[in-house]
Amino acid sequence: MHAILNTFKSGVGDCVFMRLIKDDATFSIMIDCGKYTPEINLFIKEKLHKHIDLLIVTHIDDDHINGVCEMLIAMPEITIGKIFYNCYQLLSGEKIAALTKIVSSDIEILTQNLPKQRTDTNGKINMEHASVLASILLKNPQWNSAWEKTFYIENSLEPYPLGDGLGQLVFISPTSSELKTLDMNFAREYLRLTRHEVINAPFEGRETLFELVSRLVSMKIREREYVKKQKIAGLIDKYSVERWKKAKDFEPSGITDENKGSIAFIWEYKDTKVLFMGDAEPDIVKTAIVNKYGKVDNMKAIKVSHHGSKHSTSKELMEVIDSFDYFITGGSVGDKPSMETLVKIVDRGDNKVRTIHYNYDRNILMKDMASDESVELRQKYNFQIDTNNELEFEY
Repeated sequence: MHAILNTFKSGVGDCVFMRLIKDDATFSIMIDCGKYTPEINLFIKEKLHKHIDLLIVTHIDDDHINGVCEMLIAMPEITIGKIFYNCYQLLSGEKIAALTKIVSSDIEILTQNLPKQRTDTNGKINMEHASVLASILLKNPQWNSAWEKTFYIENSLEPYPLGDGLGQLVFISPTSSELKTLDMNFAREYLRLTRHEVINAPFEGRETLFELVSRLVSMKIREREYVKKQKIAGLIDKYSVERWKKAKDFEPSGITDENKGSIAFIWEYKDTKVLFMGDAEPDIVKTAIVNKYGKVDNMKAIKVSHHGSKHSTSKELMEVIDSFDYFITGGSVGDKPSMETLVKIVDRGDNKVRTIHYNYDRNILMKDMASDESVELRQKYNFQIDTNNELEFEY
């Protein structure tokens, strides 16, 4: 049995696939999609034959779900076996109140505030539209049926078996506390945006409303961050010994509630493990791993949290996990991936050779760290930068 891990350029976001191959059968897992590109479209058609066994949407943010929306719109014939997506979905067996005129109107108005998307998969630009993933899933009988509605994904769940010879998923984020915080935030922000209080009972349209409010809140946070980045852009240092030391000593802080609510999990088969972190908060991941495993320093691969943000990788987390192969996806010019994250991955006082897989030929990884002046540094800490974003291994 063997597995193939792929990451793709997907705008500033994530798009990750893992194929588990046993005999002539393939089990496919797709994790997030920030932008649905022709390359991803071709991969799903030719490698997955328009079927995904398990789709995991780690959390509600445009750089993780916009491409999923685009995929479903561009390829309505795609079949999906199971969908994990925490979106305050109505659970099976709940008595549901009918859609009210107020909720229907709020959904329409809030949708208009989302940025418009363009679906471009075959060199043809379709009409601009605003898409809500929850609404798309609910309107399609096959996808609606595939969406898990008997439980929410959290780290107190038992491991989720994928089938004979396919391993299992061990969820390590979020905690139930983070999910409750998101629910409270939803009620508060919904009131702020619409002047309406959330119905205190299960109601039709709740999933769509929850996603809309969450995405609009995330947009507001990104706008504030952009202004802050513009102010400090000229102060960002290039590589130096002093800069390296400062980055090593940096302590993460300021994780948003939305990212704290991100799904993170370990795929495992016996002793073989791959960690997928979404945008998860490092302390949550560290605590869960310590509680479940103690320490795992032989991961087959690690997908780094939040595009290598300096706030999403900590020294304490790196003390309990390690791998020869780290994957960083997406990110933005100027701050992601960060030197703070790179330092914590490679500067550990050992001789282990680590490879940083990165989608783009930009930022600290490919411009500073691949420059001639940093050759000595890379040799000292035994790491290499690689834009080969496929990893195949036996298990």
